[in-house]
Amino acid sequence: MSPRYRGSLWLALALALVLVSLCPVILAIPSDPFTISADASTDTYLSSAAPNDAMGSASELWVTSHQASQNWTLVAFDPTVLVKADDRVLHADMRLSVARSDAGSWPVSIFTGRILTEWRELAATWNTAPGVGCEANTVTVLDAPIVRGTIIAIDVTTLLRHWQALGPSQDFGMVIRMFGNTTEASLAFASRENVLLKEPRLEITTQAGLPAAFWSTFSVLGNVAPKVCPR
Repeated sequence: MSPRYRGSLWLALALALVLVSLCPVILAIPSDPFTISADASTDTYLSSAAPNDAMGSASELWVTSHQASQNWTLVAFDPTVLVKADDRVLHADMRLSVARSDAGSWPVSIFTGRILTEWRELAATWNTAPGVGCEANTVTVLDAPIVRGTIIAIDVTTLLRHWQALGPSQDFGMVIRMFGNTTEASLAFASRENVLLKEPRLEITTQAGLPAAFWSTFSVLGNVAPKVCPR
């Protein structure tokens, strides 16, 4: 066999190996985006004014800041039922139905963060509040009082991508609380026990195709260690 022929053979073999390695990517060409949704699987609120009381059966989820007291809302969904490990999350909103809104002044800013530890709807209290992560939070600004029954959307795309990167065992839901120096403000959202208004819902626009590990190559998320927010 001539050296020239051997060189061509090795080149052909190398090209074949490259094509084989690319097969999973070629076969996993992303599909058209589609939207899926899920209602809350569990929700409650925590009150610093009643630190030992569980509010899991309440019909309203309070987010307030009044002088030295606060209320936080906890909401959990199960996106792993809807989003596969090889789906790409393009956008995600948590949709909440407003039951009440009042503030000393507007606008009002609310913080939405990732819950870091397990909690139970009928047992969680202010004194047993789960940890909250700051590495994938959202701040939503509300400019004026909101009419009862209005549905607001909170962008939680980054949170969903974190859950996908970290795995379903790290999905403990979200916390909603007043942000920064917001004081003398009260918001209430319909809980899943509310029979008059719509319960919390998660809407996800996703795209089947390339594995999450492929997309994470181009992402700043990765497996970021949780940064715990202070109370």
